[in-house]
Amino acid sequence: MGKKDFPWIPRQTVRLVCWLVFTLGRSQVFSSVFKLSKRAALRRYRDSLGGGFPGEVQKGVLFLSCDEAYYRDFGTHLVNSALRNSPGFNIHLHVNNSSDDFRQELGRFAAQEATGLFSYSWDTLDFESLSGARRWYYLASVRFVRLYQLVHACNAPVLSLDADGVVVKSLDAKFAEMVAQDAGIYLRLDNTLDWRKVLASALFIMPTARAERYIRDVAIVIAWLLKGKLYYHIDQLVIYYMWRFYTTGESDFRVAQLSQEMADWECREDSYVWSAKGERKYLNQEFLQALES
Repeated sequence: MGKKDFPWIPRQTVRLVCWLVFTLGRSQVFSSVFKLSKRAALRRYRDSLGGGFPGEVQKGVLFLSCDEAYYRDFGTHLVNSALRNSPGFNIHLHVNNSSDDFRQELGRFAAQEATGLFSYSWDTLDFESLSGARRWYYLASVRFVRLYQLVHACNAPVLSLDADGVVVKSLDAKFAEMVAQDAGIYLRLDNTLDWRKVLASALFIMPTARAERYIRDVAIVIAWLLKGKLYYHIDQLVIYYMWRFYTTGESDFRVAQLSQEMADWECREDSYVWSAKGERKYLNQEFLQALES
């Protein structure tokens, strides 16, 4: 199955599950059923979670999630670029299936980091049995389950970023723009493919009850879907369908539309985050120079 293929029946299944979770989550009658379903969906992610989330947050939290290898290749540059170019923000890393040695390495980095703004968590869920592209589909999607746990724990503005991005200037102005919003989503509604109508490279979740419900519902759906066959961009499809249900079902759901400046593969000077797509992360000279610096 290629990247352009997401069969119709699985797509409708995703949409139906999104609708059910959205509907049950708002229902007083079925609240007990919803709570049981939520616990069942998220239990393995709750039980496998190690480490700690940020304690006190002054400005907001930048969140990234990946495995050890991807962190060494790219995530470390996102962390260091954020500490340097956007000071004052907490940075939280979640590492999938991390080793003891790597956790010790992160502990040393956190202890040596002068600002005290770096925190990390990990899990012990084994995804090594997934082969080929489905391994990456899992990693791309499961991060939003961890994002919900972070949002729930921190009650602070959170910006989720792809681990292979680089922060190139202060994010203060962008966070300030988000104050009156529930979320910030990179919508690409002119795209004909449902699973490409959202770019998951950047996602703001603000400290409102409605925003936490939104990312909770996204996490529940993704957790259920990860039990079955994995498809390309499950995460983006769930974020998109859930956005549709929230915007039609709750008229006061406030969403800012993010743009390329939050995940700029053209590496323009006026952008906040550079993010090289696909093979460009190994070929784009401006992006590679940003990693070097």
